[in-house]
Amino acid sequence: MPPRLFNRAALREIAVLAEDFIIIAFRLFRSGKLLESRVRTTQLMVSWVGATPTMLGMVWFLLESTGGLPDRGASKTRLLWGLLLLKAHDTEKKNAAIVGGVDEGTFATWSWCFLEELSFLESYVIDWEDRKIGDIGNDCMASVDCTDCLYKTHKLANGKPDKTFYTCKYKKSGLRYEVALAILSSRIVWVSGPHLPGLYPDIAIFRKGLIHMLEDGERIEADKGYQGEAPRYCKTNDQSYPSCREDNGRIKARVQRRHETINNRLKSYKALDVVFRGSIRRHSICFRAAAVLLNLAFHSGEQELFDVREYDDDLNDELVAEQLGL
Repeated sequence: MPPRLFNRAALREIAVLAEDFIIIAFRLFRSGKLLESRVRTTQLMVSWVGATPTMLGMVWFLLESTGGLPDRGASKTRLLWGLLLLKAHDTEKKNAAIVGGVDEGTFATWSWCFLEELSFLESYVIDWEDRKIGDIGNDCMASVDCTDCLYKTHKLANGKPDKTFYTCKYKKSGLRYEVALAILSSRIVWVSGPHLPGLYPDIAIFRKGLIHMLEDGERIEADKGYQGEAPRYCKTNDQSYPSCREDNGRIKARVQRRHETINNRLKSYKALDVVFRGSIRRHSICFRAAAVLLNLAFHSGEQELFDVREYDDDLNDELVAEQLGL
């Protein structure tokens, strides 16, 4: 079982930090007028910066404990600037005005500084081993899918759009990311990208990285885009694995729908839901920062994916060996 991310002492400190962030956020966005309702307070903070007070406390705690805070000028207020940029993704002029009319250059510098540091927390918060949480001996402990994000149009020397960025989903230029989720718990356990959609279909991305992370005999739930690696490495349809359960198709569909939920939550951060006009590197920073925030929401228990604990492939070693021709 993977270790807990925060011990009791850390959670006590995070609770104190959360209260600090409430005061700072309301001073920044609401002229200091606090609300009596904690539920409404949380809702407002999520609408402003895409994070609850507890999530913000976790972020600050991790940045401090991992050495991710800049030596000079770092403040909780400036962390909120970065999350405002991720959540609202408006012009620097408008964002700077929202937080009190600060200098646009200062706002941009510190916002990207904190978003980058937040993205670096991926190695602490997103752990492939977390797929084993609640493991009951299934040969498949995670599911995988790709999601596309809109990106500014790249043009070739002849003026025509660069088709390597073309995404069939939007019929426009985009970037593609691969995300894996633990099946028996609410955890993002893998993020890969960005990849060029015109060059890399889902299965090619899988073959570049995640396939090499699977243990001997382990497979992963996926849609039909991964059919080329079924059944040895992927379960892509009801026929790709035997089960004595009559409802395995329904359960598999629920596993896949969880990816739709994750994609929707990632794109609740506007930087991932509109045409991104910054660099590819900065888009990657935004995607990873959003994934870190979602996983912290899962760690805090404030968010959960819908449960599929009934998922059980009912396979024994003999069935697996027969299916894979071993």
